Amino acid sequence: MKKSMLSLAVIFIFTLCALPSNAGPYDNTCKINGVRYTMGRVIEKFGQSAKAIKGCCVCGTRESLCGWAYTEDYDGSGLYYSLTLIAAKHNHFQALRYLVESCRGGVDHFPSKEDNYTHLMYAVKNGNVEMVKYLLSKGASATRKNKYGESAKDMAAKSRNQEIVNIFKNNSYSDLMDLKYKQEIIKMLKIHNQDKEKALADLGLHFDNLI
Repeated sequence: MKKSMLSLAVIFIFTLCALPSNAGPYDNTCKINGVRYTMGRVIEKFGQSAKAIKGCCVCGTRESLCGWAYTEDYDGSGLYYSLTLIAAKHNHFQALRYLVESCRGGVDHFPSKEDNYTHLMYAVKNGNVEMVKYLLSKGASATRKNKYGESAKDMAAKSRNQEIVNIFKNNSYSDLMDLKYKQEIIKMLKIHNQDKEKALADLGLHFDNLI
């Protein structure tokens, strides 16, 4: 019985995410329920399920396609989005977190033409408090502006979501940043300054500038 169940599980996994035998190393598609999608479409349609994304990233593409360098005009808009940006746009937090944690996805950039939203802007627009906190913990900038001169912080100030307003208003969100991220900044500053105290002071200045 156990062997039978194991066999069915294996069959299911390969059905969920199977590549044709002639797939090359740069193939960016994944088959789900008999239909082949590009990775951008997978994120758009199935991003609410981290399992579906994990399956495609593991057996449907190279890891680099799930990282920050891979972009795709998934909706025919002429803009090339990273997979994490697609996840943020469609409010798929679980997919975003998986791509960042497991595939080194980026959390702070625009589409190829800078006339749209960053990840954090989408999170604010969608009213996703959990995603806002997560992106800030990963170092996403609240003050980076799009071509229209608007930042995520500006959008938050106009938001009717009081919890999001308070995250930015209280100047406390730098406390959300991961210790690992803070350590990386200190390391970078120390390389340039060769002085620990100066690096720590610059780290504080860095957080002030994010506000």
